[in-house]
Amino acid sequence: MPPKSKAVWCVMATLPALFIGCGSARSASGSAQSGMPATCLHPSPVNDSGLSDTQRDQVYRRASAAGMQCYFAWIATLDPATLPYATLPHTGMAALYTPPDGKSLSEAKSDASLVVVGTVLALKPLATSFGTQATVAVSQVFKGQASSTIVVNQWSHLEPRDNFQSIWIVDASPAPLLIPGDVVFLLLGTAPVGLYQLGFTGTYYVRNGRILALPLNPFGDTVTGLSENDFSAALTNA
Repeated sequence: MPPKSKAVWCVMATLPALFIGCGSARSASGSAQSGMPATCLHPSPVNDSGLSDTQRDQVYRRASAAGMQCYFAWIATLDPATLPYATLPHTGMAALYTPPDGKSLSEAKSDASLVVVGTVLALKPLATSFGTQATVAVSQVFKGQASSTIVVNQWSHLEPRDNFQSIWIVDASPAPLLIPGDVVFLLLGTAPVGLYQLGFTGTYYVRNGRILALPLNPFGDTVTGLSENDFSAALTNA
């Protein structure tokens, strides 16, 4: 996952609410998961009536920790290679974000330590914290050095819904979850955990031979709609 100074960095995750009894609307798709502990499938309701603020904080911290353990147990049941990513619903991550990295393509490229285009091959949900590792097959390098495949660390991740019976994708706005099969230009930074996408300006999808920038990219309207070749040329010259 990227460093906290770069893109997220006050995450108010949706998962703790899932495990302390807050309801949510049903979400279609994703297959039912088996092998979950009974305490996760049938959690005890949290009762904070009559508690002091300190006691209430302790209760919710314990509930949140238990929820995270259930999340990790759920992750262990997944086979990421078999998930129908194209049909999974998406939701946004509740978080505060820093401004975009770079006000122009040249600034974004200057901020990046590695710039490539490639195809997303596979996803690996993290089993120790929120996040995902995306493996990308590199077809061209515009800045820096890369092997034939790289691993990109993302805050975007999968979450269970409907008491672990379905799945949705939780996207961080600066860097939505990369989906296997995506052809994408990536402007990447480097942190102790590895590579990560620059916020809002580090992701450019190739859709039907044309470039699609992220909605909050400050110069997105100048590159969206370019052909792949024209965008490659713009990156090279930036």
